[in-house]
Amino acid sequence: MVQKQHKTDNNKVDSTRRVKAEVVGAQKKTNKFFEKVTSVFNTIKLVIAIILDLSDLVIGIIPFVNAAYDVACSLILLIILKHKKLALLPLIEVPLIIPPLSFVNMLLPICTITVLLDNEMENVKYE
Repeated sequence: MVQKQHKTDNNKVDSTRRVKAEVVGAQKKTNKFFEKVTSVFNTIKLVIAIILDLSDLVIGIIPFVNAAYDVACSLILLIILKHKKLALLPLIEVPLIIPPLSFVNMLLPICTITVLLDNEMENVKYE
C-alpha cells in the first residue's frame, strides 16, 4: 500500500488516503547464455574438487603432509568458490593428524561436499 498525500481546503496535507499500487512488468528475464556459462563453471569447479579429493586419498597416508595439503585445498577453494566462507570447511580436517584418524581424513570428500554446497547456495533465495 502506498500513501497518497493530497491537500485539503486549508492547505494542510492529509495523508489518510491509501491507494493500492503494484509494479507491472518487473519480472526477471532469464538469460539462457548466462545459465549455460554458469553451469559450465559449476561443473569445472566440481571436477577440480573431485581431483583434490582423489589426490587427498593418495596423500592421506602421510600424516603431517596431509595437514599441509588440507590447508592448500582450503586456499584453492578460496580462489574458486563464490561463497568464500565455505572455503574454511576443509580446515576441519587439520586436527586429524594422528595416524588412526588420518585414514578417516583421507576418506572424507570434503572438497567435493564444499563445492556442492557452494553450487546449491546459488539456488537459495533469502527473503
